[in-house]
Amino acid sequence: MIAALLVTALLVPQAAPPPEVLADVQVRGNVATPDAEIRRLAGLEIGMAVAPDVTARVTERLRATKRFDRVEVLKRYASLTDPTQIVVVVLVDEGAVSIQRTGDPDNPTRVVRRRWPNLLFFPIFSTESGYGVTYGARLTHPEPAGRDSRISFPMTWGGRKRIAAEFDLAPANDVHGHHGPPHPRESI
Repeated sequence: MIAALLVTALLVPQAAPPPEVLADVQVRGNVATPDAEIRRLAGLEIGMAVAPDVTARVTERLRATKRFDRVEVLKRYASLTDPTQIVVVVLVDEGAVSIQRTGDPDNPTRVVRRRWPNLLFFPIFSTESGYGVTYGARLTHPEPAGRDSRISFPMTWGGRKRIAAEFDLAPANDVHGHHGPPHPRESI
């Protein structure tokens, strides 16, 4: 009896699951590019059928535009009771941007991407017995070769005259910004 029920259950054609439908698109991290423009570039429209590889396809489309430093696309369920309703969350990083005044009363500001390198300035002033006063500056360009890298140009005059170029790259396992073993509270 149980075998007959099992055989009929296996032989009866199963109904195909209903197709997933895009219920909403959430865009986060954008400053210079409007949400509607990102949806258009991604090829996402509310109500369209959602393919299983939607996250990979949307990520490829947005990266191909070369407008974003980083792109991440997530697929989420819009409802706990209806698994066919899907929300796609698009996380983008446009890189360094600045806000400029336009002088137009209707649109007083606009957001633009920075074109110049980000330079940091650090003044140097010290005294040493026998050397006198040392003064100067250190110019640093952060992340020229990826995350946690920097190139610095220390320049000093006076007691110690020095001009140099220094390149620093943090180790790959240096997650906490320091060298050596992690603090006991930081290890899991």
